[in-house]
Amino acid sequence: MAMATNSFTRVNSDFESAGTRCAAWLYLPGGIKLPPVIVMAHGFGARRTWLLPRHAEIFAAAGFAVFLFDYRCFGDSDGEPRQMVNPFHHVEDWRHALRHVRSLSAVHTGKIGLWGTSYSGGHVITLCAEDPAVRCAVAHAPYVGGRGATPKAGVTHKVRAFYHGLKDVVCQAVLKKPHLIAQAPEPGGPFAFFPDPHSYEMITTRLIPKGEEWDNRIPARIALTFLFYNPIRRADRIKCPVLIQYGTDDEMTPAAPIHWVAAKISRAETSEYHCGHFDFAVGELFERSTREQADFFRRHLT
Repeated sequence: MAMATNSFTRVNSDFESAGTRCAAWLYLPGGIKLPPVIVMAHGFGARRTWLLPRHAEIFAAAGFAVFLFDYRCFGDSDGEPRQMVNPFHHVEDWRHALRHVRSLSAVHTGKIGLWGTSYSGGHVITLCAEDPAVRCAVAHAPYVGGRGATPKAGVTHKVRAFYHGLKDVVCQAVLKKPHLIAQAPEPGGPFAFFPDPHSYEMITTRLIPKGEEWDNRIPARIALTFLFYNPIRRADRIKCPVLIQYGTDDEMTPAAPIHWVAAKISRAETSEYHCGHFDFAVGELFERSTREQADFFRRHLT
């Protein structure tokens, strides 16, 4: 499916990761030969259609190509079980996305920047640490791993999450199908992975386009892998500039661990906003944070 405006053209540009087709869009700014390119993907359990096209259009209007993709098992990509959140698979999808982008003739393959939000904010930190050819990155409200990085949850919630994770592994082994739990807690609904009681409302009202259906369920095995993913451990290897934006009142990706990871990155630029995790998605905060991102890419990617 192609889309064209006065400022950009968007075309399909799918790729394979671990033998699975990942759906992607390539935005090309009008009138610019071999533009720098920003590679983008969403955070925990989200699709490329959720808010990110607004970011991509702003970046394309600023003169950048944008490569925006869905992880395997999500959105328009192939893969089973559906909605499976696995940070190690996600990072592998990012690696294959970068290989694909570097094969494209329509963009400047020596000028690649990364953009990630929440869980994928941690992914771009991981990628920058291992790929010295990346020119710069934006880590927006990133999950960085390490002590204190997880959303606030009581012991009972953690035990229940671990139980559901084990049940999912058994179901997959014996029944060949996943055991699903809610990602975000629906009002009056069953147990959900996110402890934040407002996350369902925030996701459905601030991230998901009107009219788009959303299956809130995810395979529960993420509860067994979540704590083993720690981008902060590699942050001191990063040599490129990284803009880290965070909210002081963010309980999904708390500020303290973000300060620690920024201290490990020699060329980190931090930007503090007095807001919560989902407040970046609307209004003046969206406009201001996105404008800051575009300015950062102009300084380091052009």
